Amino acid sequence: MKKLLILIAALTATVAMVKPAQAQIGQNDVGPSFLFGNNGGTAFGVNSRFGINNNLSVRPNIYFQDSRTSLGAAATYDFQLNDTNRDLTPYVGAGVTFDVSNNRGSNNATGYALLGADYNLSESIVLKGSVGIPFDSNNYSTTFGVGAGLRF
Repeated sequence: MKKLLILIAALTATVAMVKPAQAQIGQNDVGPSFLFGNNGGTAFGVNSRFGINNNLSVRPNIYFQDSRTSLGAAATYDFQLNDTNRDLTPYVGAGVTFDVSNNRGSNNATGYALLGADYNLSESIVLKGSVGIPFDSNNYSTTFGVGAGLRF
């Protein structure tokens, strides 16, 4: 229950900070995601995207792995490809993730570079893939994420 409350609070805070009137309809999505390689493990969570304009997005996430919970957000530049492939949107950006578990004795924030792409499977469903490369090795390794999102 505590994890669900953290998830709801994080998503609500993110939505409140983004001005959706500036973004086009359908630039926002939220859905399940898997993160592989997080220190040799697999984490399950929720990954989302909130478009600020045609090229800038905020991508908050929350992941659960064993007894660890991490909360993060990234700012990305979304490349709008030419008319031949509007379904694929590659992006680059940077973000930070926080270990919000009970492990408060160590530095719990890690910055990372983010590379990825979104693929519009339909008008309402997007498939996602990403690579997160940490700036330091603060209990965080290079990760590979896959997921899906429901667009709104």
